[in-house]
Amino acid sequence: MKKLAIIVATLGVIIAVCSFIASANSLIDIKTFFKLGLGGIFLMILASVYFLVSTLRLRQNFPEFE
Repeated sequence: MKKLAIIVATLGVIIAVCSFIASANSLIDIKTFFKLGLGGIFLMILASVYFLVSTLRLRQNFPEFE
């Protein structure tokens, strides 16, 4: 699952960067830029939420002794 989350985050970054470059070179219009950009951001957020939840679950299984 972690490999899949890393792939999804990387794909999100690639989509967001490609949409920015295409918009900067006037290859796509502003609506398409926002659709692709928000899609990329959604993928990055989804992957980061997975890592956050998996870290919290790991901490729950191994509590720190103080």
